[in-house]
Amino acid sequence: MIKSLWVKFLLLLLAVSAIALSAAFIQRELMVRDFREFLEGEQEDRVYWVTADLETTFEKYHGWNKEVISEDAVWARMLGLEIRILDDRGQIVMDTEKALAALPPLTRTRIMAASDLLPSEPAEPYLPYPLFLAGNEIGRLEVRFLKMKEEAVFIERSNRFLLLSLIVLGGLAFALSVIASRHLTRPIK
Repeated sequence: MIKSLWVKFLLLLLAVSAIALSAAFIQRELMVRDFREFLEGEQEDRVYWVTADLETTFEKYHGWNKEVISEDAVWARMLGLEIRILDDRGQIVMDTEKALAALPPLTRTRIMAASDLLPSEPAEPYLPYPLFLAGNEIGRLEVRFLKMKEEAVFIERSNRFLLLSLIVLGGLAFALSVIASRHLTRPIK
């Protein structure tokens, strides 16, 4: 009878502990989702920066100046974007690969190291963003978002922290459950 009561108290306390610890999983999922939404917003902002710069460049040079838009393509790469710039006929004027290939090897190496991106996934499609000047379409910017290492590092660290906290807090909850259930059944004994 006493042993059965002790087991019931223990199971009750362990269930409460498990429910409390499961909140950590929910919190982590919410944090990661919010972080990803934040990054997506940042990526969209970057696309609009590049779009505005390309439209300004087109207006300034009265057309596509390949040297200047090559610099824009390199800048976009450093922002985590792989891009293609198409004219109003749909012909590719510049893309990230051409822009990087035109750089001196040392500069290209520095740009690639500074952009700190995960390897590109070629299966991801390019997303189109029309380019306008005075209400007329002057071309199209096609963008593929590259994975930033910060996202992977954040998720890896949050997973590690969750695992560590579950081990420490789970062990502590188990030990306290055993002690509390024994303490609660001791007077009945």
